[in-house]
Parts: sequence; structure tokens; C-alpha cells
Amino acid sequence: MTSKKSNQELLGDLNRELKSAKIGVAVRQKGDRLYLRGTFPPKPGSNKVKPCQQDIPLGIYANPAGLKKAKTEALNAGAALASKSFRWSDWGVEDKKDLSQPISFWLDFFEKDYFSKRSRTEKSESTFEDYKSIWKTFRDVSLPLSEETIFDALLSTEPDTRKREKACIYLKALAKVAGIEIELDAYKGSYCSEPINERDLPSDELIEFLYASIPNRSWQWLFGIQATYGVRNHEALKYLDLSRFSEKILIVREGSKTGYREIWPYRPEWWNKWNLAEVSIPNCIGKNNSDLSGRVCQAYKRYGIPFPPGNLRHAWAVRADFYRLSPILAAKMMGHSLEVHYKHYNRWLNRRHFQQAWEKSIESADAKGKTKIENLLAELQKEIMTTQILEKDKAKALTQLEAIRALVIVN
Repeated sequence: MTSKKSNQELLGDLNRELKSAKIGVAVRQKGDRLYLRGTFPPKPGSNKVKPCQQDIPLGIYANPAGLKKAKTEALNAGAALASKSFRWSDWGVEDKKDLSQPISFWLDFFEKDYFSKRSRTEKSESTFEDYKSIWKTFRDVSLPLSEETIFDALLSTEPDTRKREKACIYLKALAKVAGIEIELDAYKGSYCSEPINERDLPSDELIEFLYASIPNRSWQWLFGIQATYGVRNHEALKYLDLSRFSEKILIVREGSKTGYREIWPYRPEWWNKWNLAEVSIPNCIGKNNSDLSGRVCQAYKRYGIPFPPGNLRHAWAVRADFYRLSPILAAKMMGHSLEVHYKHYNRWLNRRHFQQAWEKSIESADAKGKTKIENLLAELQKEIMTTQILEKDKAKALTQLEAIRALVIVN
């Protein structure tokens, strides 16, 4: 006769069964009660941002009936983890953050949470600097985070500006992490980036003159690269891949604002004229892309360049359109969306499309007009050939007809 198994033996059998099934959750006993043990998401209010080993009290006794119930709960918890639908509220833990914590606590928590979901790279660090610029709108970070302090920070930014738009996005993300439900979209306003003024774009002649005026070869080379390839400031300093530069193809490597892309020169003759193959990148350092961009702006001012570096980029876009490069390809080379490309350069794109439509319509009209004249001349030739006139007069008429036909074809 087989002896009856003890609770500990039954618990051991249960955990071996759960482990064999790869449930990811075990059952453990504390005192006379049973708990689930597994790697669960941080509990609401915890300062942890990554899943960690935790216990869930089941409130049931450690006996055979309780172990059967614990098995069911373990299977439910494992399924929720596997499907990423685990919620602490399903296990009796209120999903409510401790809002007595100061703003500084939540800013630190947000940063930990942000980088727990992505690697710390130059790109992600640079992006997070953008968040930190909005955190500065909080007047006193020792105050508790609340709807009131969030709105106070938001309304300290100028309406209908890029900063207000970013504040709405970033402050809403902060509120979400803290468990605060708040609607900020209505405060974004109608921000639109300033239109590019045609008068601000440097002509190719001015660009060539300014290039020649820069005495420092490294900064002269960078000026030439930005003019010829339209790259951003920080990209020109830090993110160039020159592996195909002998083919006049400039590569912006991964890690930049918009990732890997290949760019062709517009105007290609500048590559030879300025000897861009002899690479001479300025020796600049900066803690992030914004710092590097500032270094370029300072250098341009120092050398008397009468416009910001971004105008070389805009000039490249308009020049590429003049060379009839597809807006889709131009946007890819510039590292932004087609929507952004049309938003910035719509005036020039429309002008080119209208020009093409006009040329096509004129060509079509000319072609139809010439066809009619050709038909008329053919009829005249037939009439001349069949009319009873002297041969010398007929020859003279045909010669005049050919002269008219040649004139029509030329024009």
C-alpha cells in the first residue's frame, strides 16, 4: 500500500511539472500559505523599471486543495507573462503611483525607464537631451508631480511654437509613467516651421565665393561638404562614412539623427573643383549632437559666413530639384520624410511641376500645329504635281514648298 504524500512532496511535484512545462512561475510556501514566485513587472509605485523576482500572495493554505488552486493561478500568471498582458491589478495590487514623490523623483524614474527600453547610444542620448530641455520648464522640482505642476510647466512655453509642441508630447509621456491621466494635445497650437525664404538661400556663385574666402582648410572642406551634399552640422563632423567617397558617394552612418543613408553630390563638379577627396574634418568635440551643431554655427560666424549652415542644406534641396531629382529620392538623401520635404520645399517643387506642365502643353500644341501644316503642305505638293503648268514653274513651286516645310520643322 502506497503511503500518502506530504504537502512538501506535492509542492515539489507541482514545481517540477511547472518547470517542465516552462511556465516561468513557481509555487512556494511561506508559513502555512502559498505564494507565486516569478519574474514579474515592477509593482506600481516601485522605483524599479525592469522585471524582477517577486512573490504574489495567493491567500490560500498549503494543503492538497490549495496546491490545486495554486497550480491554476500559476498557469494563469505564466500565460499573462507570455502574452505580455500581465497586470498587477488582476492580482489585487492597485495600479496607482505614489504621487507624493517630488518632480525630481519622476524625472529620474523617467530617465531610467526610457533607457531600460533602448540602448544608450549617441542617438538616444541626443534625443533624451531634448526631453531634458523641457524638464527645465518646471519651476520647482521639489514639488509633487501633479496635473497642476504639469500644466504650469506647459503654459510657461510660448504658444504655437516648436517648444510648446514638444512640451505637450514630453510632459504627457512623463505623466503616463507616473500614472497621471492628462490631456495636453489641445494645447499644441498651430506650430509650423518658418517657411524658407527664397532670398535667404545662397546662390551657387555666392557659395563658391565664400568657400574660397575661408582660410582654414578643415572648415573650408566642411563648408564644401555641406554645400555639395546637404548634410546636417553634426553629421558632417561625426557621422560620415567615406568608404565610397572615391565614387563621389557620401554615406551618413548609423547613429546620426536619421540613420544610414547615401547621398550623391549636387553640384558634382564641386567635388573635383574643391578637391573634396582630400578629407580634412575639423577637430571638434561635443557632448551631444546639439553641441556639435553649435560648433559649426560658431565657426561660420567666425569666418564671416552671412547665413546659418542650414541654408546650405536648403540650397542643396532646391538645387537637387533643379536637376530634376525625384522628391522621394531627395527626401531619402536628406534624411527626412517626404512629408517634411514637401512642407519645406513645396514652393520650388510646385514651380518645377508647373514648368514641366507648361513645357509639355506647349510641346503638344506645337506638335499638333506642325502636323496640320505638314498635312496642308502635302496637299499643296500633290496639287502642284497634278496641275498642268510648265515644268520650270512646277520645279520653282516645289522648291518654295520645301523651304516652307524646312522653316516649319526648324521652328
